[in-house]
Amino acid sequence: MKIGNTIYFDHQATTPLDARVLEEMLPYFGDSFGNPHSNDHIVGWRASKSVDKAAEEVARMIGADRDEIIFTSGATEANNLALLGVGRRAASGSRKKILVSEIEHKCVLEACRVLHEQHGYELEYLPVHASGVLNIDELKRLISEEVLIVTVMAVNNEIGTIQDIAEISKIVRSAGALLHCDAAQAPCAMDMSKLGEQVDMLSLSAHKMHGPQGIGALYLRRPLLNEIEPLVYGGGQQGAMRSGTLPLALCVGMGIASRLIIDTILDARQSLSNLRDDFVEKLKASSCSISINGCEGKHRHPGNANLAFEGFDAQEILGALQPQLVGHDRKRFLPIAATGHIGTERRNRKTDVFFVTRRVRRTVNDAAMNSTLVRLHGLGACESPAHCSLKNSLGIKGLRLRGLTRKIDQRAFVLAKLGHVQSHFVKLNAHFMAVCQYMFNVEFPVLLGERFCQPSKIGMQMAGVSLTHLNDHAHQQLPVVG
Repeated sequence: MKIGNTIYFDHQATTPLDARVLEEMLPYFGDSFGNPHSNDHIVGWRASKSVDKAAEEVARMIGADRDEIIFTSGATEANNLALLGVGRRAASGSRKKILVSEIEHKCVLEACRVLHEQHGYELEYLPVHASGVLNIDELKRLISEEVLIVTVMAVNNEIGTIQDIAEISKIVRSAGALLHCDAAQAPCAMDMSKLGEQVDMLSLSAHKMHGPQGIGALYLRRPLLNEIEPLVYGGGQQGAMRSGTLPLALCVGMGIASRLIIDTILDARQSLSNLRDDFVEKLKASSCSISINGCEGKHRHPGNANLAFEGFDAQEILGALQPQLVGHDRKRFLPIAATGHIGTERRNRKTDVFFVTRRVRRTVNDAAMNSTLVRLHGLGACESPAHCSLKNSLGIKGLRLRGLTRKIDQRAFVLAKLGHVQSHFVKLNAHFMAVCQYMFNVEFPVLLGERFCQPSKIGMQMAGVSLTHLNDHAHQQLPVVG
């Protein structure tokens, strides 16, 4: 989608609120307000009925019943309530082991760590294949009657891998263990209608599926409703599972978003997958050296493209794309994170950028691809036709210009006419570059920047040769722009 002049491709971080959801929510900020727990008057009854309807829509999306839905502030709280709630209540039992996949979200990994450190549970991390798919053989080897919970996310939040929850469920239940599933990323990516039958606990977040921020839900299979230790104590709302007055408008919004997922998402998935593939193929057809992390085809989120730009820092690339294109890199995740366990060397994880979208027209998709290529040309991640022409005409091998985006106010270099390399700050003529090549046997890149030099000077680094050294030997002043 476009926000002004910015193309938003980070839908696994958050999705825009659907206009139809907002329209249904607005009355509850006005005359349709009410406390859904006030059971003595008509206003409270109406509010309670609206919450029940919302819970019914959420339950219908996953094939569950209304009374099995507990509203929370989001998937993070839902994950904590599921894992800590079950773990604390069962701490004195015989099942003292938890199996967790290596590529879970940070909140799941942290909740499991707390159970280990504070309640003595043994943690076993389930490995994944290079595609991000759970290693089923390892799950079969590790599952036993000592295991209390197995937690596996339905759709990975970084590389978009979709797990086979049905197969995982059969293995887990054969040992009598509980299966928890973080399904925050699942609504836009896969059919969820059978998940209620396959898992024991499932976490959701409204803002991942075009609903409002600040609301989520935990599905608890009915036999577990009395087996959870609450995280929040108070007035006993929601069967004392999660006390506190429910945010009426947000609950309604999540219900509407769930209904729209059921009614509209099926047709959109294939179209979105086609656009994603087109975006990736056009990038691969350029001279960019990229590789794809994760699965391909039906086992991947239809809007997810997790790409490694070999030899380039992801944060630098995304900085160069601002403000035209919004994506994401890996800097905010724990050491146990998706791209550290899918056959990608840890030292190269900083090269990974991922783009996730849902509602996008082909014209917007092409604009995003073109914007990406223009910025990558500037960074040197791939070459523009002007760049190639300049190299060939000068006869200089290994010429590679790289703009340090954090040094040049996030503006990439424009490689222009023969004989010149122009940027907003620097203008070097072909003769000077040829002299440098001849005198010092310099293999470019030339790293040019603004913020590490005075406006009247040129900042350069050429294979460790200082600017003063260059001036002394070249016997000439560097040309200055502006």
